[in-house]
Amino acid sequence: MGDKTYPAIKVDMNVPGKIKDVRVQIETTDAVFRGMLTELGLTVDGGATLIDNKDLGTLFTLPVVGETAYSFSLSDELFGMLANFIGTHTFTMTVFDQCDPSQSKSEDLIVVVTE
Repeated sequence: MGDKTYPAIKVDMNVPGKIKDVRVQIETTDAVFRGMLTELGLTVDGGATLIDNKDLGTLFTLPVVGETAYSFSLSDELFGMLANFIGTHTFTMTVFDQCDPSQSKSEDLIVVVTE
C-alpha cells in the first residue's frame, strides 16, 4: 500500500466573548467506531468538552478558556484513523462564550469514508 494523501482541513473560530467551552459530538454509521467514541463520551447529546481533554489533545490543539480565538488542523494521523471506519461521520463542534447569558454557535464537519 502506498502513502495516502488526505485533505488539509483547518478550523478557525473567532470568539469575541471569550471561550467558555468548546464541545464535540460525533455521530457515525460505523458500529465499531461508535463504540470507541462512546467510551470517550463523544456520542452523548452535547458531546464532550475539548477543554483540557487529554484523550483528544494528542490529535489536535485544544482550546483554552478565556481566549478569543481557537484554530486547529485535522492531522494525517486523525484521517489515517478514520480511514479504517467505512461510513459517514458527523462531527458537531459547538463553542460557548463567557457572555451572560452565554452565546453558542455550532457547525458540522461531515467526513464520508468509502472503500
